[in-house]
Amino acid sequence: MSKIKFLTAGLLILLALNAVTLFKLFQLPSDQKGRKEHTGEGPADLIIERLKLDAGQQKQFAELRHQHQDFTRNIHEQGKKLHDEYFALLKTDEPDKAKADSIAGLMASHQKELELFTFEHFQKLRAICRDDQKKLFDQTIDEIAKQVGRPPRPEGPPPN
Repeated sequence: MSKIKFLTAGLLILLALNAVTLFKLFQLPSDQKGRKEHTGEGPADLIIERLKLDAGQQKQFAELRHQHQDFTRNIHEQGKKLHDEYFALLKTDEPDKAKADSIAGLMASHQKELELFTFEHFQKLRAICRDDQKKLFDQTIDEIAKQVGRPPRPEGPPPN
C-alpha cells in the first residue's frame, strides 16, 4: 500500500470516528445522572413520568398546566413592559425617582403574584394525586418546581 493510500485511509477513519463521536455527544441526556431527557412538553413530561399520572389525571393536569402557562406568560409580558419603562427613566438627566420606586414596587408585586400562583398550581397538582403519588410528589417537588419555574421560551428565532 502506498503512503498516500495509507494516509487517506487513516484520514477517512478519523473523520468517521469524529462524526460518530459528535453524533453520540448530542444524543446524551441533558443532565449527568443518566436520566432520560424529557422532550416535548419538558416539565410536563417530568411530572407525568415521576408521579405516574393516569389518563384522567393527565387530562386534569393538562388543564392546570395551561392555566399556569397562560398566567406565567402574561406576568412575564407585563414584567417586560415594566422593566422597559423602568430603564427608560434613565434616559433623562433627572429620572423621576418616585416613578422608579413605583415601577419597582409593581415589578415586585408581579413576582409575588407569580410565586403565589405557582404555589397554588402545585397545591392543585398534589390534590389530584392518589396517596401513593403524593409520596412521589413530596420526593420530587424541588426538581419539579425548578422545571416549572423557568420562564417560558420566547416564540420565534432566538435574538441576536
